[in-house]
Amino acid sequence: MKSIFEMMKSVERVGERTCEQCGSTVPIYKNNGEEVSICMTCENNQLQKKTMQFYEERKNRAIERLIQKYEILPYREGKSFDDYQPQTASQNQAKKISMNFADIEETTLFIQGKPGVGKTHLSYCISENWNGSSLFVDMPGLMGTIRNSYNYNSSFSEEELFRLIEDVDLLVLDDIGAEYAKDEGGRESWVSDILYRIVNCRQGKRNIYTTNYRGKELQQKYGNMSGRIISRMMSNAKIVKLDGEDYRLKGLA
Repeated sequence: MKSIFEMMKSVERVGERTCEQCGSTVPIYKNNGEEVSICMTCENNQLQKKTMQFYEERKNRAIERLIQKYEILPYREGKSFDDYQPQTASQNQAKKISMNFADIEETTLFIQGKPGVGKTHLSYCISENWNGSSLFVDMPGLMGTIRNSYNYNSSFSEEELFRLIEDVDLLVLDDIGAEYAKDEGGRESWVSDILYRIVNCRQGKRNIYTTNYRGKELQQKYGNMSGRIISRMMSNAKIVKLDGEDYRLKGLA
């Protein structure tokens, strides 16, 4: 068997060429009468691309597993945009905006309105039709999950959950303000800190926030933290205000 040194002695550089893909100058070698010319720039770029693709796919698989673990869906059976029947002009406009959320300039959709006017329905449909990873959680359920993560031998992890919240392409945080945000003495609880961490790490990313509360009510609820929380929720946000009757109460005397 020939040594590498002996094989290299039979290789002769006979010229060079310009790579058709990247424009690099590539040497041409002749080995045993056969010309060989490989662009190492293109080879390295292809290897880097495959490596990045591998890590991206692995990250996406990890995100999907965490979504299955932490997502809190509002419906047992799927809802669609077709199921949402607007009863007012604001509901009709909200449906149009929701169906085109992926194409609007703003990164965040902030939906306000009384209970039962369709905030959850529309935000759920956006999440279900999102082309990418999406996480749907409601504030009371999210706070309960985080509390459970503090229990001994809990299967939940606050660090894991926040990593998911930060990494997911679309976050839907439903029913902001429905959680209990004060302790028995009326002082601000850790909820304000949690909500601030969420909206702060989602800056510049795609989000949907829904609430039954008006701005002043949110300020009262979250106290000293309210200014920073609301400011970040409103950053590059399109505000949608819904009116109408609570469709859940239809038929009641």
